[in-house]
Amino acid sequence: MKKLLFLFLLSFSVKAQVFILEKNPNWDKYQVVIEKKTINNSEHVFQLKNGQVSAVKLFYDDELTTEFKPNFDENSNLKSLEIKFPNKSLNEVQLIDYELKYNKNGLRIEDNNHKYVFDKHERLIQRFTKLFEESKGTKSWSESYFYNEFGDLIRIEKTSTEKGIQYIDVEEFVYDDCKNIKQITRNSTPERNYPLIVLGGEIKDKTAIYEYEYNEDCIWIKKYLVTNDSKALLISRELIK
Repeated sequence: MKKLLFLFLLSFSVKAQVFILEKNPNWDKYQVVIEKKTINNSEHVFQLKNGQVSAVKLFYDDELTTEFKPNFDENSNLKSLEIKFPNKSLNEVQLIDYELKYNKNGLRIEDNNHKYVFDKHERLIQRFTKLFEESKGTKSWSESYFYNEFGDLIRIEKTSTEKGIQYIDVEEFVYDDCKNIKQITRNSTPERNYPLIVLGGEIKDKTAIYEYEYNEDCIWIKKYLVTNDSKALLISRELIK
């Protein structure tokens, strides 16, 4: 039962973000990316086509638990998603249509649950749920995004309401030379009790520092969490051309 509960929570927590690999012009050299996560003994196998994720298989304890097939529009927005549970007790296929709407420039401004706002440089500056809008900020959440002069995302401000209390959670980012995040600083109003444990077992500290090992294409193959004078391996990758 514990394993099935983990799979249910994990599959629904990853489906919105599991198809995102960090930006890198060299992804089109690769056909498969295998990520092994130490935190929960899980493995993601990404199938790539023209540098974009075309399918994902999720393994837990070496058992195939979930398969995802995303369908993107021409701007790499997720249009629909097919989810398959190969496990006999969860043998079903789900199809999610995100019902995208666009502005005159072809930018996604709405899906079935969210709305999106862009600046004059066509960068996303706000995303919020329709429930947040309908409730005038008393339910659900909204996020605002801030960039530096190079177009790097350096700050996210999230407004949410939990048990009648409105929180503002801020994350600030520092990048390394390969444009991967090497430090995240978090603060909240009212102040939260860090570290936070989120869905899937991830732990969010007030400050998180990361180190990477890279291949010749500036794609990381190992990601570490640095604490004091030690570092722990979070994810290792195998890249197949």
